[in-house]
Amino acid sequence: MTTRATIIKAAIDPDFPLETLLGHCRLFASQLPDTAFAGWIDLELSGYPPGSELPEYRTVATDSIGTFASRNTGEVALRAIPLAGLSLADQETLQCFELCEPVGSYIDLLAADSTLMFESPWPHRVVQRFADTFYEGWNCTQAVRQIPRTAMSRVLRAVRGRALNTVMAANEPESRPGLPPGAASQQFQPVLTVSGQGANVNVVLAGHDATLTATTQGSGADAELEQLKKYLQASLGLNTHTLAELGEALAADKRTPQQGMGPRVASWLGQVVAQASKGVLKLGAAEASSLVASALEAYLKLPGQGTPPAA
Repeated sequence: MTTRATIIKAAIDPDFPLETLLGHCRLFASQLPDTAFAGWIDLELSGYPPGSELPEYRTVATDSIGTFASRNTGEVALRAIPLAGLSLADQETLQCFELCEPVGSYIDLLAADSTLMFESPWPHRVVQRFADTFYEGWNCTQAVRQIPRTAMSRVLRAVRGRALNTVMAANEPESRPGLPPGAASQQFQPVLTVSGQGANVNVVLAGHDATLTATTQGSGADAELEQLKKYLQASLGLNTHTLAELGEALAADKRTPQQGMGPRVASWLGQVVAQASKGVLKLGAAEASSLVASALEAYLKLPGQGTPPAA
């Protein structure tokens, strides 16, 4: 189960993957009455749309350099671009850079490139507007903003810190026994029906483009797990590797007595939510979280599949 203690422990561990942490937080947030935390997580995982209001930590001050050509000699030189002579409004526009991409983009960029400074080109129309403004006798032909590596690192630290502080300030959400966190969603709610009792239990989950039907009559644990995998593959487009990891997580959690979703499955679910936030699955982060949690609830309700509470 994704509890406050689980998230706090993960958040203070600098080596715990940030996207997986946000997946855990998204499940936790789905049970809170205030939707602001969930909305913030979705934006961090999927990126901020153009023109949206950004958190302060996603706006950084930058310097710019440009390629200048002499109008007299044709000489070309690389120079720093002085903004002091421009209006305050133009200075702010050219100096402030907004980091709008999903956190995963910055994680991947920092892991793949060890450079200390990244560059973002000025739009051509902006270069043309200020071409003869900066140095007498010289025209700017192209320009780039220089974005320090540390600026992206600060974004990742700020996201981790905000997630930690928000969870620490929140009360532990109430949940029904056996119901994995995140099963409720304001945007999407699969319909779960459980009938029968004892050894004869039928579970039907009507979700997105697929239906999970499982029964303990005449089927074994392997057949039930295969039904769960087929449902998730049809509903979300999960690949075979991810589905195999789910089987491993379920088996690992089953060895330790607990109620509801275990830590390995919760971690797996966080990774799926992170995938959904990148747009590689059929559903977005919030809907994927709800669908997978409901599917796991259906599976864990079958006798012999859920892990019994500790005595």
